[in-house]
Order: sequence, then C-alpha cells, then structure tokens
Amino acid sequence: MSWSELHADATEMHQSFFGDDDGVQYRAKSVDTYQPLAAIVYPEVIRNKRDATGWKRLTTRDFVVLVDDLAQPLIYSQILYEGQTYSVIEFTKSRTSRWVITTTRETIGESSRPQYRRGA
Repeated sequence: MSWSELHADATEMHQSFFGDDDGVQYRAKSVDTYQPLAAIVYPEVIRNKRDATGWKRLTTRDFVVLVDDLAQPLIYSQILYEGQTYSVIEFTKSRTSRWVITTTRETIGESSRPQYRRGA
C-alpha cells in the first residue's frame, strides 16, 4: 500500500470512530454568515457545577481542522454543528498541520427553594 492509501484508510477509520464531518460550519466574530468547514468532530464532554444559586452544565467539544482549510481560528468565534452553537475557547496547532479547536456551550438552571417567594 502506498502512503496516500494508508492515509486515506486511517482518515476513514478515525472519522468512523469519532464521527463524520458533515454539517460543521464556522463563523468568525465579525462575519454574519457561517461557512462550511471540513472537520473531524470529537464527542461532547459534559461537566456539571453547582453554586449558591443554581447549577451550570458545561459542555465541551473538540474539532480538528486542517490548517489549509482555516487560516487561524479566533477566540469566541462560533461553530455550528447539529443545531448546537459552540463558542471557541481555545485552539492549538498540532504537529500534523491541524488545528485542534476546543469549543464550549453552557446550560444554566436555577435551584428552587420551596416557600421562598410566598412570604412568612
């Protein structure tokens, strides 16, 4: 097998394990429209945090993009994938000429306190 065939096989296996790249769109902070972007999508990682007034569910997801496809991602730019909007919080350049883009989205909820607003 040639190197390009091995590379194609590895890419196909990677995408079959981590998901395909259909439907990924990128928008910089200053641009109003999303542009399609070829990316490898990693699964979401979910963490829950509680505080005095409620809770936060912090969801992070990584996207891997070729450097040639995206000159440089911007912090707080947005990625739209499967109807969810993710904000870019970090990006690093790997040794293989790819960006590893870390994104996040949050859900916030209020803790209920029975009889709090009813009065004494």
